[in-house]
Amino acid sequence: MKEKTYSYEEAYEASLQYFKGDELAARVWVNKYSMKDSYGHIYEVSPEDMHHRIANEIARIENKYENPLRAEEIFDLLDHFKYIIPAGSPMTGIGTAIRQPRFPTVLSSDWTARPTLTAVSYASTRNRCS
Repeated sequence: MKEKTYSYEEAYEASLQYFKGDELAARVWVNKYSMKDSYGHIYEVSPEDMHHRIANEIARIENKYENPLRAEEIFDLLDHFKYIIPAGSPMTGIGTAIRQPRFPTVLSSDWTARPTLTAVSYASTRNRCS
């Protein structure tokens, strides 16, 4: 099944609504952070799609721990950048095989507590590439 793609105009208009008319925020999100492939096809129409993708991936990792957070709970923390604002690379890479984030530090695979957001994205990337 082919994934749905969006035109720049569709993504910009949906993002403009998401950001309540903030043109700069909408353009920056579409240009820098929306999920795209190497051909420039856009796979997310607004930051809401991105937050669902990130929440689903974090929930997948959370399920490995006791008392995991559900994807809906994580989405509520991310939605409209309310409580969690991921850095640019994690925003574009968490939960997708299309684009992979770059990580400036090496992380140990011997974690004793829940991993941080960066560690979550590192673990999910490492699992997909192994």
